[in-house]
Amino acid sequence: MKKYQLSFTAVGLMPYEMQMVAQTYLECGKDWNAAEKEIIERNILQKMTKATLKRKLQEFKKRCTALNDEELMRLAENKEIKAFAFLSAIKTYALLYEFCIEVLRNKYLNFDPVLLESDWNNFIESKKNISPDLAQKSESTIHKAKQVIFNMLKGVGLIEGTTNRQIVRPYLSKDFVSCVCRDNPKWLAAFLYSESDIAIMCKERQ
Repeated sequence: MKKYQLSFTAVGLMPYEMQMVAQTYLECGKDWNAAEKEIIERNILQKMTKATLKRKLQEFKKRCTALNDEELMRLAENKEIKAFAFLSAIKTYALLYEFCIEVLRNKYLNFDPVLLESDWNNFIESKKNISPDLAQKSESTIHKAKQVIFNMLKGVGLIEGTTNRQIVRPYLSKDFVSCVCRDNPKWLAAFLYSESDIAIMCKERQ
């Protein structure tokens, strides 16, 4: 039986905030205590109450920790921050990653170009069957998870919008692809690449 984290509902993609957190963490010598103190004292993530900031920081910390050193450095250096922020999210939240590869990529590769409400409903029902914890979540929590995931997909360019849900494959630079290949090529599946595409791209960048 599987347990899915839904704590991403408190944060969303937030690539620019992710970048600032990554920068501060690296500037503080990869000391999270120092970084959190700096972020709070300097109000780096403005327009948040202290309680909201602390809650969001927990999620940013999870996501930054999911990235390897090279990925974190590239995020901090303002290189494809949306792609790296999304990479950190799919590494952290299994529900998001599985939705991307089991639903979005499957539809895209089978020339079924529009994400439907029923796609989400069928997906979430299948996950409830293997996750009693997910099955016990309220409808409002599941609805919020859907909203946040769809907004993340829009934010990284995997769908054109949350109402016009045309599925598209976002442009990824050679540097980004190489970086992911050095870590684990499987993450490229969430960006809608087929297994053969991934194998070719990673082989070219060895």
